[in-house]
Amino acid sequence: MCEYSIFADSRQSGKSHRRVKGIEHAVFVNYDERVSDDMTPRLIAAHYVRDYVLHVRFADGSAGAVDLEGELHGEIFEPLRASAYFRQFQVRADIGTITWPNGADFAPEFLYDLVRIPA
Repeated sequence: MCEYSIFADSRQSGKSHRRVKGIEHAVFVNYDERVSDDMTPRLIAAHYVRDYVLHVRFADGSAGAVDLEGELHGEIFEPLRASAYFRQFQVRADIGTITWPNGADFAPEFLYDLVRIPA
Protein backbone atom coordinates (compact mmCIF):
# COMPACT_ATOMS: atom_id res chain seq x y z
CA MET A 1 0.00 0.00 0.00
CA CYS A 2 1.37 3.40 -1.00
CA GLU A 3 0.76 6.24 1.44
CA TYR A 4 1.13 9.78 0.19
CA SER A 5 0.27 13.34 1.03
CA ILE A 6 -0.46 16.04 -1.52
CA PHE A 7 1.51 19.18 -0.73
CA ALA A 8 0.42 21.37 -3.64
CA ASP A 9 -2.92 21.78 -5.37
CA SER A 10 -2.47 20.20 -8.80
CA ARG A 11 -5.31 22.26 -10.22
CA GLN A 12 -3.36 25.44 -9.66
CA SER A 13 0.23 24.40 -10.18
CA GLY A 14 -0.08 21.41 -12.47
CA LYS A 15 2.12 19.51 -10.00
CA SER A 16 1.62 17.64 -6.79
CA HIS A 17 4.34 16.70 -4.38
CA ARG A 18 3.89 13.34 -2.74
CA ARG A 19 5.56 11.59 0.14
CA VAL A 20 5.76 7.89 -0.63
CA LYS A 21 6.93 5.58 2.14
CA GLY A 22 8.63 8.50 3.83
CA ILE A 23 10.43 9.76 0.68
CA GLU A 24 9.35 13.10 -0.69
CA HIS A 25 9.49 13.59 -4.45
CA ALA A 26 7.67 15.61 -7.09
CA VAL A 27 5.12 13.99 -9.34
CA PHE A 28 3.81 15.91 -12.32
CA VAL A 29 0.08 15.65 -12.64
CA ASN A 30 -1.88 16.55 -15.73
CA TYR A 31 -5.02 17.93 -14.12
CA ASP A 32 -8.00 16.80 -16.13
CA GLU A 33 -10.18 19.88 -16.67
CA ARG A 34 -12.99 17.88 -18.25
CA VAL A 35 -14.69 17.24 -14.92
CA SER A 36 -14.12 18.57 -11.46
CA ASP A 37 -13.29 16.33 -8.53
CA ASP A 38 -16.95 16.02 -7.58
CA MET A 39 -18.03 15.11 -11.14
CA THR A 40 -19.64 18.47 -11.85
CA PRO A 41 -20.07 18.89 -15.62
CA ARG A 42 -17.42 21.20 -17.11
CA LEU A 43 -18.51 23.54 -19.86
CA ILE A 44 -15.68 23.84 -22.39
CA ALA A 45 -17.19 25.83 -25.27
CA ALA A 46 -20.10 28.12 -26.02
CA HIS A 47 -21.23 30.32 -28.87
CA TYR A 48 -24.08 32.72 -29.41
CA VAL A 49 -27.01 31.45 -31.51
CA ARG A 50 -29.76 34.10 -31.27
CA ASP A 51 -31.74 36.11 -28.71
CA TYR A 52 -30.82 34.48 -25.36
CA VAL A 53 -29.84 31.13 -26.84
CA LEU A 54 -26.32 29.75 -26.59
CA HIS A 55 -24.94 26.52 -27.96
CA VAL A 56 -22.83 24.91 -25.24
CA ARG A 57 -20.50 21.93 -25.19
CA PHE A 58 -19.37 19.98 -22.15
CA ALA A 59 -16.23 17.95 -21.63
CA ASP A 60 -18.16 14.67 -21.64
CA GLY A 61 -19.30 15.37 -25.21
CA SER A 62 -22.80 16.56 -24.33
CA ALA A 63 -23.78 19.60 -26.34
CA GLY A 64 -26.84 21.54 -27.35
CA ALA A 65 -28.77 24.77 -27.17
CA VAL A 66 -29.75 26.46 -23.93
CA ASP A 67 -32.34 29.24 -23.89
CA LEU A 68 -31.60 31.51 -20.93
CA GLU A 69 -34.35 34.07 -21.52
CA GLY A 70 -36.52 32.74 -18.70
CA GLU A 71 -33.57 32.65 -16.31
CA LEU A 72 -32.59 36.33 -16.41
CA HIS A 73 -34.29 37.57 -13.25
CA GLY A 74 -32.74 39.32 -10.34
CA GLU A 75 -30.32 42.19 -10.02
CA ILE A 76 -27.23 40.32 -11.22
CA PHE A 77 -28.93 38.99 -14.38
CA GLU A 78 -30.88 42.15 -15.32
CA PRO A 79 -28.01 43.62 -17.44
CA LEU A 80 -27.99 40.42 -19.53
CA ARG A 81 -31.41 41.33 -20.92
CA ALA A 82 -29.62 43.81 -23.19
CA SER A 83 -28.65 41.77 -26.24
CA ALA A 84 -25.26 43.43 -26.66
CA TYR A 85 -24.37 42.73 -23.03
CA PHE A 86 -25.64 39.14 -23.18
CA ARG A 87 -23.21 38.49 -26.04
CA GLN A 88 -20.27 39.50 -23.82
CA PHE A 89 -20.16 36.11 -22.09
CA GLN A 90 -16.93 34.20 -21.84
CA VAL A 91 -16.13 30.58 -21.13
CA ARG A 92 -14.15 30.26 -17.90
CA ALA A 93 -12.25 26.97 -18.04
CA ASP A 94 -11.08 27.41 -14.45
CA ILE A 95 -14.65 27.16 -13.16
CA GLY A 96 -16.18 25.22 -16.05
CA THR A 97 -18.96 27.61 -16.95
CA ILE A 98 -19.80 30.91 -18.64
CA THR A 99 -19.57 34.32 -17.00
CA TRP A 100 -20.33 37.94 -17.84
CA PRO A 101 -18.34 41.10 -17.01
CA ASN A 102 -20.61 41.96 -14.06
CA GLY A 103 -19.87 38.62 -12.38
CA ALA A 104 -23.08 36.87 -13.43
CA ASP A 105 -22.72 33.18 -14.13
CA PHE A 106 -24.73 29.98 -14.23
CA ALA A 107 -23.77 26.78 -12.45
CA PRO A 108 -22.49 24.28 -15.00
CA GLU A 109 -24.86 21.57 -13.74
CA PHE A 110 -27.78 23.96 -14.28
CA LEU A 111 -26.69 24.58 -17.88
CA TYR A 112 -26.13 20.86 -18.38
CA ASP A 113 -29.74 20.19 -17.36
CA LEU A 114 -31.01 22.95 -19.68
CA VAL A 115 -29.53 21.50 -22.87
CA ARG A 116 -32.60 21.18 -25.09
CA ILE A 117 -31.29 20.31 -28.53
CA PRO A 118 -28.61 17.61 -28.67
CA ALA A 119 -25.75 18.31 -31.04
